[in-house]
Amino acid sequence: MVIVQSSDRSRYDYMEHNECMIILEAIIVFKKMNSVRDTPNTITMVNLLKACSSSSELDISNWAHAIAIRRGLALDVVVGTTILDMYAKCGVIDTSRKVFNQISQKNIVSVVIRIS
Repeated sequence: MVIVQSSDRSRYDYMEHNECMIILEAIIVFKKMNSVRDTPNTITMVNLLKACSSSSELDISNWAHAIAIRRGLALDVVVGTTILDMYAKCGVIDTSRKVFNQISQKNIVSVVIRIS
């Protein structure tokens, strides 16, 4: 049996709240960039997708994936692998398998994520 003291629980809640705020901030910054027509590059897209995978919110993840497709970045091996990881973390294994199959040049990271 694990006993969590209230001070430990408060610290955990605080850390969890901060992580949620960082994820939300990343999404807001991306939306602002997108609204001024600043085209995202691979690095920007990967960071957005990682924020979405940390949130485990499927709707937000689908939104980010759609942006990657529209911007022509979804077929990039780094972006594709991040999309694969995002869907796996959201628990949508069938979709992650489909994304894996669409990655034209798979690397060791994409294969390991698919296996795990």
